[in-house]
Amino acid sequence: AVIRAASIDTGNTLRDQHLTSADFLDTEHHPEITYRSTHLTPAGADRWTLHGDLTMHGATRPVDLDLAYLGTGADPWGGTRAAFRATTELSRDDFAMNYNQILQAGIAAIGTTLKVELDIQAVQGTTLPTT
Repeated sequence: AVIRAASIDTGNTLRDQHLTSADFLDTEHHPEITYRSTHLTPAGADRWTLHGDLTMHGATRPVDLDLAYLGTGADPWGGTRAAFRATTELSRDDFAMNYNQILQAGIAAIGTTLKVELDIQAVQGTTLPTT
């Protein structure tokens, strides 16, 4: 999977600009975030662990995603979709994103752990539906 790093949208323009700057994602030099899966292992009923490599901010690290199957159903365009949710936690330090700001109380403003949640829809077929 490939994500354009500059496509980040937190609902706050100033925060988005900071996240795409050299302090974090540095989208000018690292325009893409990629995840390449290597294998899948069962983790229970309708659950798996998806193993793979995540490349972000110029660093590649192994990352496991906890994958849950949420169900299958018809979509409004006559196709069939399966829904999944994938979650994991990342350390900013693993991807050389070390920016932080110390608040007046002497604590870091930004944590080092990122919680990642992905809602995924897989569409059955060989072509995408037209809208």
